[in-house]
Amino acid sequence: MIECDDEIMQEFLLESHENLDRMVQDLLMLEQQPKDRNLLDSIFRTIHTVKGSCGFVGLPYLEAVSHAGEALLVRLRDGELLFNESLATLLLQLIDAIRVILQHVEAHAHEGEHDYHNLIEQLQQVDQPTTSATVIATTEKTANNQPAHHEPVEGLAVKEHSHRVAIAKLDQLLDLFGELMLEHNGLGHANAIQQDASLFERVQKQKAILSHMHQVLLSTRMQAIGETWRSFPRWVRDVALEHHKKINFHMIGTELEVDRLVLEKCKPLLIHLLRNAVDHGIELEQQRCLVGKPAYANITLQAEQRLGGISISVGDDGAGVDVEKIRQKAVQRGMFTVEQARQLADDEVYDLLFNAGFSTAETITNLSGRGVGLDAVKAEVELLGGVININSTLGKSSCFDIRLPLTLAMMPSLLVRSGNEILAISQTKIQHLVVLNNDTRSPPVIESIHGILVYLHGNDLLPLLHLNELLMRRSTPTETTIIIVKTEDGDFALMVDEVIDTQDIVIKPLPFALRKLKIYQACTILNHGRIALILAMSGVAKHAAVIAKQEGIQHYKQAHHNAANAAIAPAQLLMIRGSHGGRQAIPLEHVYRVEVVAERAIEMVHGRQVVQWYDHIIPLVNMALGSANQPKEEAHAYTSDGMMQVVVCVDQNRYIGLVVAEVLDTVDVHYGAKNQPNRDEVAFTTVIEQQVTEVLSLSSIIKMAKPEFFIPWEDDTV
Repeated sequence: MIECDDEIMQEFLLESHENLDRMVQDLLMLEQQPKDRNLLDSIFRTIHTVKGSCGFVGLPYLEAVSHAGEALLVRLRDGELLFNESLATLLLQLIDAIRVILQHVEAHAHEGEHDYHNLIEQLQQVDQPTTSATVIATTEKTANNQPAHHEPVEGLAVKEHSHRVAIAKLDQLLDLFGELMLEHNGLGHANAIQQDASLFERVQKQKAILSHMHQVLLSTRMQAIGETWRSFPRWVRDVALEHHKKINFHMIGTELEVDRLVLEKCKPLLIHLLRNAVDHGIELEQQRCLVGKPAYANITLQAEQRLGGISISVGDDGAGVDVEKIRQKAVQRGMFTVEQARQLADDEVYDLLFNAGFSTAETITNLSGRGVGLDAVKAEVELLGGVININSTLGKSSCFDIRLPLTLAMMPSLLVRSGNEILAISQTKIQHLVVLNNDTRSPPVIESIHGILVYLHGNDLLPLLHLNELLMRRSTPTETTIIIVKTEDGDFALMVDEVIDTQDIVIKPLPFALRKLKIYQACTILNHGRIALILAMSGVAKHAAVIAKQEGIQHYKQAHHNAANAAIAPAQLLMIRGSHGGRQAIPLEHVYRVEVVAERAIEMVHGRQVVQWYDHIIPLVNMALGSANQPKEEAHAYTSDGMMQVVVCVDQNRYIGLVVAEVLDTVDVHYGAKNQPNRDEVAFTTVIEQQVTEVLSLSSIIKMAKPEFFIPWEDDTV
């Protein structure tokens, strides 16, 4: 029989559930770090607090169950037992039993007739002798060699600065606030017509008060994600053990605060995704070892704030999603022909997994394989005004990413007009507004590039979408507004007929008939009961293939960038010193290679010098021949050992050798001033590396030395 009043009992129940949650977390951590004495002490203090409180509120059976667990923990602290997976499971079963009794007390005001005799016996009869070298932590000793006494920490702390309020009351209060906001918006609209200055001032003051009230109300609904996720580590652990899989579970971003309603509605969705990760995603230990993966797999549940919303992802380093297997399954079910399935993009293939009854699992387990779950996940995500995406690499990883609003209550929005319809856009997605009048619109601002309509925003080219075209409407506005929108599915410019106003709107779920339209996320009620749809900008971006359009724009920009670079690209030159001693340069595009040729290798054919070069016979041109005053016998560039340097050049697939005194270097230069040459074989004269340099014209040199070089000829070799 319970011997305390209702207030004390409610406080006991709340404190006990919080203590048990902490105990679960500590046990899971201790399982990873079995020699951590601080964790063990924390677990002991928690169960001691629960047991002591049971006696205070008159729950003898619950006290007996808790006492059995406390006795086991005493043996662990004193080093009689070694903490392992079996003991962790046994203590977790103890926590489950305590929860069941607490729930019965909460519902019926008594402990019930639960029978945990076997559990108590298991806790009392654990027999696992260990040596002092293998215990969790050495027992502290006092001066007389007796175990030190550890004072327990009482769990019933007085909370002077907090007060628990029923969640239903907070929800009701927020609903009433939403109705008040609608009335305020209607009052502001009426005043805009009447033009009453005194009333306008009161409306503005009321708006400021309501805005502050809104922030306070939202803060009462905000809750750290970790509070909702605290049961997941235990659940993943138990499921992994049941299916003989080794999993390290990680949670990131648990400190992020989100609307409690979002968290509560999102919790069953995450359980579905975690279930798929454990059963479908993670391979068995033997399979992982065969492909070189560590035995322990990783599942990561991560939350982060993005663009005014929240992204929650469930990722694993398992086998990934086999898109080819999904295509085959779709063909087997008659959803597509073989050719149609082959043409599906990966994103379209992933979307098939969200169809009701669609599953690629070869066996049905108690977790999954029946094709039930992912379709419900997607439906619920869309009902919350969010989207879900899949990213996967076959054989390596997969990740389900859910994007949701931070709150389901109120949203600052921009009201726009398309034809005769008013729509709302979340202000968190908007970067800039630009008003274009018909007389100021000019081609440089809005252009078409390869069939893609683009808007020039600063130095960026953004895909330009017409809201009227998206909604399949016709209108000819006299004034057009362009909204620069930023989404995770691509940035773009959205052209609307008119921007009406900014307004804090109350979010309502979409009617069932509209939930399949990806460009809408929710709806709201405006002045005089008029309904306005809220655009899902990520859905708009996907519907309009913004990413593909951005890729087309990038290709266009890259092509122009390459052309511009080519126009200003530096000239590449081979620097030489001619036989006459001057500094000259040959465009590197004509240079094939540089050879050293012996004097004895030069032969004469019809009075012209040639040399055999591999399987070619190439004519030689001495660079001194262009000087009319220099005799031919002095026009050689032989070194003392009878060798000379020859630059082998190619023009129109024919080779010729230029005899030079010395090859200096290769350089990249941007030409400065160019001077007219005084010799035909020179294209122009300029200054390179602070020296006057002649840039040679290869075609002119060839024509002067061998006019027949460019005359076409036929190879008559048999």
